[in-house]
Amino acid sequence: MTRIAGHGVIVILLTLVTQVGGLAWLMARDPRVGKVFLHPHLVARLDAADPKIRFQGCRAARHDDNIHLQL
Repeated sequence: MTRIAGHGVIVILLTLVTQVGGLAWLMARDPRVGKVFLHPHLVARLDAADPKIRFQGCRAARHDDNIHLQL
């Protein structure tokens, strides 16, 4: 995670590789993170279980996100 000076914006660069499960788990442990949304197949495949890790649902605004982070 990188904080952009003056903007208070957190930029997270994610690469969808086998480490994504670990990254999702680490993000879920960060107190600034509210929720981490992953597609169910990624949660199962990467064993990324945590109460903050959820599926956004079929009524999501965007369907092309594999990973979505809510601060």
